[in-house]
Amino acid sequence: MKEKITVLYNYLESNNHMQDAFRIAEILGEYDKNGNLSELSRKRLKAMCTPRYLGNLYIKDFSDPYEWWNFLAEIKNSID
Repeated sequence: MKEKITVLYNYLESNNHMQDAFRIAEILGEYDKNGNLSELSRKRLKAMCTPRYLGNLYIKDFSDPYEWWNFLAEIKNSID
């Protein structure tokens, strides 16, 4: 799970979506500190990994928005 969240952070940072990257960095920091995520962070991450939130962003690494949405769905599913 941490690897996918780190990749998400890198995509957001490299595409200059700094506010969202900062939010993901906070979640990663919690994971590093505690070895897992709190229920609140899990809910935050699930809410962010939707087409309405992060899925609405343009990520140059994905030529098709559906690829980006599928990547976000993988992260969301890995949280459960």
